[in-house]
Amino acid sequence: MMVQDTDVAAYLRAASIRETGFGTFVQRVEAARKNGEFPRGFDPHALAAYFAAVLRDMSEWARDGADVTELRSVAELALAVWPGPTDLKHCSSHSRAAA
Repeated sequence: MMVQDTDVAAYLRAASIRETGFGTFVQRVEAARKNGEFPRGFDPHALAAYFAAVLRDMSEWARDGADVTELRSVAELALAVWPGPTDLKHCSSHSRAAA
């Protein structure tokens, strides 16, 4: 298979879209930290990079035919590292409001 200029251009466009999405995610996490939704002192960029890596790998696995159950297990494990709010009362009130 020979790679064409159009193939390379399509890849670069897709990479640009991924980077834009990553930057947007970092900005959202930084805003959430400033609003007290995450503990002080954690690195929003590292959290975004971690989830970007997990999502990329899950995407590859799905493309290669991974089982939905396996993908869901990976997603649940990844979400276990998601930092919670610093104010437990705030967290409890959200739990009651959602119920």
